Amino acid sequence: MHHHGYLWTGPKERFDNEALRRPPHPDPPPAPVSDDDVKAEQLLKRYREVA
Repeated sequence: MHHHGYLWTGPKERFDNEALRRPPHPDPPPAPVSDDDVKAEQLLKRYREVA
């Protein structure tokens, strides 16, 4: 099996924001299950920033 990849040498914040340049998925992510669902809240926030 052959894989290609790259080493990110910049700051982590910039790496995290690279996905914002790509078009959003046509369907929004599922709603958070509870108020404690931090990951789902972050995903919704990122989806709103891109859409």
